[in-house]
Amino acid sequence: MAPALAGRTHASQPLTFELVQWADLILTAAREHQAAVLAIDPSARTRTFTIRQAGRLSQWLVASGMLAAARSGGPFAPGDPRNDVEPLPDAAGRGRWLVSELDAARGMAPVAPEQPARRRRRDSGADMHPDDVPDPHVLGMSWHDTAARQIEDATKPLVEVVRELAAL
Repeated sequence: MAPALAGRTHASQPLTFELVQWADLILTAAREHQAAVLAIDPSARTRTFTIRQAGRLSQWLVASGMLAAARSGGPFAPGDPRNDVEPLPDAAGRGRWLVSELDAARGMAPVAPEQPARRRRRDSGADMHPDDVPDPHVLGMSWHDTAARQIEDATKPLVEVVRELAAL
């Protein structure tokens, strides 16, 4: 349990250096939130993702064969990126392994499609980055269903990878 949460139920609280240091994985709704985490602790870069980015990278780990390569260990042709995947550790280390591989996938997985040309406007989602979840508190209450659907869609591949790792 997070140091600030010990002995009590969850409640919203300001993000602190202590909480960032404590977390093994940090998921944010948008890149601006990711930047806020990194402003508190730049060393958290390797374990901080937007939720849509983590979902996209999780999906790529499976589709590209990286997860299977971590189990089997190859051999693969020279230059095949599956040669670079870390072997799957014992059950206790698999969470850290996944976060490390998500970080490594940032340099190999395809980027999110449709990169925006300009910053998003506060009154529409037209210029939103594909890795960001729309903020209904900024864009309006009509965005709640879209945000919820995007969070659910992004979470599914991440949860599936965690389940697969737990089952091994």
